[in-house]
Amino acid sequence: TKQNKQKSLNVSIVIDRSGSMSGQPLDEAKKSAIMMVQNMTSKDRISIISYDDEANLIVPSTLCSNKELIIQCINGINCGGMTNLHTGWLLGAEEVAKYKNKKSINRVLLLSDGNANRGLTDINEINEQCSGLADTGVTTSTYGLGIHFNELLMIEMAKNGLGQSYYGETAQDLLDPFKEEFELLQNIIATDIKLKFTSPKFIKTKLMNNFRRDEGKSCWFMPDIAKDGEGWALFRLNLGENYIKSKAIEVIRCEVSYKDADGKDIIADTVKLVLEPLSPNAFETIAENEKVIS
Repeated sequence: TKQNKQKSLNVSIVIDRSGSMSGQPLDEAKKSAIMMVQNMTSKDRISIISYDDEANLIVPSTLCSNKELIIQCINGINCGGMTNLHTGWLLGAEEVAKYKNKKSINRVLLLSDGNANRGLTDINEINEQCSGLADTGVTTSTYGLGIHFNELLMIEMAKNGLGQSYYGETAQDLLDPFKEEFELLQNIIATDIKLKFTSPKFIKTKLMNNFRRDEGKSCWFMPDIAKDGEGWALFRLNLGENYIKSKAIEVIRCEVSYKDADGKDIIADTVKLVLEPLSPNAFETIAENEKVIS
């Protein structure tokens, strides 16, 4: 079926080669990048960026056919000076954007300790740019490496970039996350997932997930979903006792839209939650849902 068609990958691997990454962190970042290259197909596109004070285009976006040459270029990356993380990330994003289309999964993979000290370093401004890029279909995942890892910046970039965020001291630590991300990228069937919800005014509703919000459209962005995968939104609802009556009441209504494997806009059926009032004895007999609790 159309839903099972595999999209091609269009990724840029951005490697921090600044002084704070010298030694093991840079070695592990290069090993991680090579793992990704080895798992890609000749139909996938890849570019390799390295950065310190400046960003360097090591491999311009190309089909991943000559893997030996790409790996040779990665192995040739050496340690440099200061950390202009924003410039490196931005150059990677530009390479991805050049070949973005409806049939590709477009993502920047940033491998860094996140210790930006040159160029644009303001976390809020970087996050806004990650959000803006994600809105165009180019997402960002971050892989934190090293002992002095800037957790806040790396996690926030991934959150606003609608990607994944991981941390590890070695390539071995990142092996499972890399495999997880690679399988996700290969099997994504729903992108640009937007969630809207409404509740009666007398109900205090809070979305518990750490999703990015679009204030203008009053919607939240959910992560991409792979084939046979799941996406969860968890809400906390507080109802005032004065409004709890003997009849059933609709407490929340959710609408989800997304783009399918062909880039077509889909609006899912509206989901409504209606609660029936129960006596205390009847309520006590209800089994707790383990998945919701977890």
